[in-house]
Amino acid sequence: MKKACAFKTIQNIYWDNWGRYVVAFPKGGVYVGTVHYNDSGEIQAITARSPIYDVKDDVDMECIEILEITEEL
Repeated sequence: MKKACAFKTIQNIYWDNWGRYVVAFPKGGVYVGTVHYNDSGEIQAITARSPIYDVKDDVDMECIEILEITEEL
């Protein structure tokens, strides 16, 4: 199951860009993503599109605060 979400970054989120770590989501921003649940109904991962690189990938859940989880996708 997947649901839309809004989250705030509490730390910069870095992604690997061909061996170089770059900021994909700056600290303090509010972004839209997708919550992915496992079969037990627990959050397994959150994915989002970087506002800087226009690439969608996993977001480090230790670096965010989930503000809202909305409708099922």
